[in-house]
Formats: sequence, C-alpha cells, structure tokens
Amino acid sequence: MTQRRSQAFLLFLLVLGLSASAVVAAVDDVLGKWEGTVESRQGPADVTLEFQGTEGALEGTWTGPRGTSELDNVQFEEGQLTFVRHLEMRGRKLELDCVATLEGDTLDVVMKTPRGEREFTLHRAK
Repeated sequence: MTQRRSQAFLLFLLVLGLSASAVVAAVDDVLGKWEGTVESRQGPADVTLEFQGTEGALEGTWTGPRGTSELDNVQFEEGQLTFVRHLEMRGRKLELDCVATLEGDTLDVVMKTPRGEREFTLHRAK
C-alpha cells in the first residue's frame, strides 16, 4: 500500500470511528428521566418518561396519573426518539405512536391519538 493510500485509509477509519462515537453519545443523551405536563380533556397531567439501555436495546417507561407502563419499540436515530405507548381507556386498548425530538435537555413530543396529535414538552429531570 502506498503512503497516500495508507493515509487515506487511516483518515477513513478515523471518520468512521468518530461517526460511531457520535451515535453512541446521542443515544446516551436521551437516557434518564424526563418530566413534563400533558394537556388532556380531563386537564393537565404530570408525566415522567424514563429511558435506559444502549443503542441496540433501548427501553422506557411512562409514569402518569394512570400508573406506570412499559413503552414498546423504543428507538433513537438522528436526534429523534420514537416509541409506542399502550393505554387502556374505557375498555378500549390504544396504541399511541410518539415521536420526540431531542434538543439539549428538552424533548419535544408529538403523540398520535385517535382524536388527533397532542404535542407536549419534557425536560430532563434534575
């Protein structure tokens, strides 16, 4: 291998390594507790979301006035966190798809409900 090719290859490996570490750091940024208030027809409700795991296996919980439930399909890619919240209301089982955008210590969440989208903001718990 020529010196020029060796240098190009090393540069490629360096960029690849930095890209991989940036992804891991971004996943780490979403871990922990997030708190906020969700507006509903019954009024405001305080909620806490908690995420743990690694890039390959994120898990989460939703805690609110109805108790604590596990979140499904928790994924974090390119600054967006997605998950599914299961809820039972008046005997009906609902699957609510959520998409959250991470901005520092803030998660801006859009939750799709049968009555339309509900937006709310969560902040990293101190």
